[in-house]
Amino acid sequence: MGDANYNLLRKRMKLLCGGSSFSSFLSLKNFKMTEGTYKELIEFCSKLPLRQLMAYKNHVRPLKNKPYLIAVEVLKIRLTK
Repeated sequence: MGDANYNLLRKRMKLLCGGSSFSSFLSLKNFKMTEGTYKELIEFCSKLPLRQLMAYKNHVRPLKNKPYLIAVEVLKIRLTK
């Protein structure tokens, strides 16, 4: 990821996550979960706070693959509760 993309992502994440949890979240360990089994991805998404789940969904959106579809479904479930 280039510096310009990283800085843009950092600014967007700061807006989404707020200042306090942002620094720990931006370690990008959450964004590295772009592969895995359905069960692993569902467990990963279910453990994220709502704002971080929304940020993760936006991060994997260009991929339009399994992680994105799972993030969308988990988000739908959490918003209907």
